[in-house]
Amino acid sequence: MARILDAFSKFFDGNGQPLVGGYAKFFINETTIAADTFDDPEETIVNPVKVPFNADGGLSLNTYASILMTVKIFDSQDVQAGSEDNVTPRGGLTSGFAYANWLSSVTYVPFISIVTGSDNNYYTPLQTNAGQDPVVDFAGSGLFWKRINLNEFFVITQNYNTGARVISPTNLKRYICVSPSLGNDPVSDTTGIRWYLDEAILNFAIGRTYAINEKCFDEVDNRFYIAQTSQAGNQPSSDSGTNWLPADGIVTKPANVLPADLDDDVSRTPVLTGDSYAISGSSVVHKYSRFEVYSDVGLTTLVYKADVFIDDLEAHIVSVPLNRATTYYWRVAYSGERAGTSLFSDATSFSTVPDISEIFAINSDAG
Repeated sequence: MARILDAFSKFFDGNGQPLVGGYAKFFINETTIAADTFDDPEETIVNPVKVPFNADGGLSLNTYASILMTVKIFDSQDVQAGSEDNVTPRGGLTSGFAYANWLSSVTYVPFISIVTGSDNNYYTPLQTNAGQDPVVDFAGSGLFWKRINLNEFFVITQNYNTGARVISPTNLKRYICVSPSLGNDPVSDTTGIRWYLDEAILNFAIGRTYAINEKCFDEVDNRFYIAQTSQAGNQPSSDSGTNWLPADGIVTKPANVLPADLDDDVSRTPVLTGDSYAISGSSVVHKYSRFEVYSDVGLTTLVYKADVFIDDLEAHIVSVPLNRATTYYWRVAYSGERAGTSLFSDATSFSTVPDISEIFAINSDAG
C-alpha cells in the first residue's frame, strides 16, 4: 500500500490561494468509477469519497492506495479545478518503488491492482489471490499473477515484449507494444505492426458514432471495447461480437454447452461440446497464444499447456490423454493488444460417454 498523493501535495486556485474547503475525488484510472483510498496502509480505514483539504491546501487525510487512478480536484463550490489520469502510488512505506510491495495479507483486485514483487518487477493479479506470492506464482503456474511493464522512455537498443508501455521522447505520447519489438520506434511505426498509441479511452456514449478500431469503456460491465464496425447505438457489453470486441484481454468465463447448442453465437468464447473444444469466430485484436487444461478444484495441476501463436485454435489436438471420469478446468490466453488470460471454465467432466474407463484426447477446433 502506498500514497496515491503524497503528504506534501498542496493545491491552489488560479490566484495562488490554497483551495480551503476544496477536496479530491479518486477514480479507477481513466474511468468515472469511484475508487477507495485509505487513511492507513493496512486498508482498514476507508476515506470519504471527497477527501477534504486543510487550511494550507493539503490533504487532511492520508490517501493510501494500490492501483493506478484518475484524481479530480474541486474547490469549495464543487467546481472542478483540475484532473489528472495515470496517478501512481508513490512508493511503499519503506520502499522507493513506484508501487507498494506485495503483502500476503491483502486481497488484491484482479486486473486492477499493481504490486512490486520481491524481484523488483511489477505484477497485476489475474484472479483473487490472497497469500499467493507473485514472484513464486509467475515462475510456476502463472495462475494468479501476470508480470507487467510500466511506462518508461523508449530506448531503441532495448527489446520490448508484448504489453510493454513506453513514452516516446519524440512526441511524449504513450505507446503499448503489440508485437515483440527491437529497434522499432513507436512514432515511426505508423501501420501499428509493433506499437499502438496507449491513449485515454472515454466512456461509451449511446448517441455517438464510432469508427472501426475506436475504443471505449462500458460502465455496465466495467470493460474496454474496440469497435469492429462503423456504427452507433450498440451497447458494447450487450453486443454479440458483431460490432464490438473486448479490448482489455479479460475474456468471459468459458461456458459449457451441448453439441446441439453449437448454432448459438458464442462470440469468441471457448465452449465445450460433447467431445471437443471450439472457438467461435476470430479476432483481429487478439491472437490465441496459449491453451491450458487443469485438473482438480484447486486449479494447481496443469495437465496440458500449448503455445499456439495463431489467430484461431485450428484443429489443435491435445497431445496428452484426458480421463473421461476426471473433472477439468480450462482457459485460453491472448497475445496482442491488451493481452490477457481468460477466466477458468466451470468444472467440466467427460462422463457423457458410457465407458468412463477409456482415455482419450480432446480436439480443439476453430469455429
